[in-house]
Parts: sequence; structure tokens; C-alpha cells
Amino acid sequence: MLLSRPALGWNHSEIKWKSVETEHFIVHYNEGAADCAADAARIAEQSYGPITRFYNYEPSRKVHIILSDKEDVSSGETYFYLDKIEITATYMDFIFRGSTNWLENVITHEFTHIVTIQKAMKYP
Repeated sequence: MLLSRPALGWNHSEIKWKSVETEHFIVHYNEGAADCAADAARIAEQSYGPITRFYNYEPSRKVHIILSDKEDVSSGETYFYLDKIEITATYMDFIFRGSTNWLENVITHEFTHIVTIQKAMKYP
């Protein structure tokens, strides 16, 4: 499936996008976020096996994870029909963030949505 960047949700033309690919994921990130992208790729791969085994389902394609810090809020969204997770994050050292690894939580949470929804719909 070939999609343009706007179709994938990359609507900030000022961002120079880079990508890192793993066995099951392609992590897209803006210049200067290579460390965060490496963490995201590691977290995603570590979560892949436990989640797919638990639900007895694997996505048929690599999942795209798009990391962006160009918004004012932190959030994660899943687009199961595109095998895509979008994560926006504000400044990561905010004092009220708590003691858990937010990136690990959001990647695991959003990937679980892809697996469970696709399995429930018997997605290709």
C-alpha cells in the first residue's frame, strides 16, 4: 500500500521526516528525535510478541508509528485500517507526568488496539 505523507497524517510540511524500520514496525520521526525513535522501535518490538501471542493474531503488514512533538498535547491514536499509530508528545520531562514510562504505555496500548480490532473484524 502506497500512501502519501498527508494520507499518513504527516501534515507538517516544515518537518524533515526520517524513518527506522524493524521486523514488525516502521517508526517515522522528525529530525532531532532519533533517540526517541530508537526507544519507540525497541518498545514496539518488545511488545509485539506478548500482545500477538495473547490475542493469537498478527497484523499482516508492518505497523507505522509516527512520532511528532509539534502539537500542544500528548496523545496516541490508532488507525487500525492503515496499520498506523500516531503519537504526539509535548515536552517529556513535565513534572506531573508521573513515574511510569509514558512512551511504553502509549505504544503498548495503541498496538493492542490494532491487534484486537483487526482480529475482531477478521482484517486481512
